[in-house]
Amino acid sequence: CAELDTVVDAARECAGVLGARMTGGGFGGSAIVAVERGAELDVGARVRAVFERAHGGACAVREVRASEGARVETGTEGGR
Repeated sequence: CAELDTVVDAARECAGVLGARMTGGGFGGSAIVAVERGAELDVGARVRAVFERAHGGACAVREVRASEGARVETGTEGGR
């Protein structure tokens, strides 16, 4: 949708952005933006400002951090 295109385009123009794309287009989807540590606030502020000018409303920006994810730990006591 046009709103997600705006978010991705605005993010890609920011310093510190490693990549940006739309994901999960079911009910509008989301934009995922990979950002260098320390650039989060500037990128979020820029995306919000560009989005508001383009669409007349606010967009939500959430900060998340990548992690190792779930895994099964094995050991000698009660492990699998």
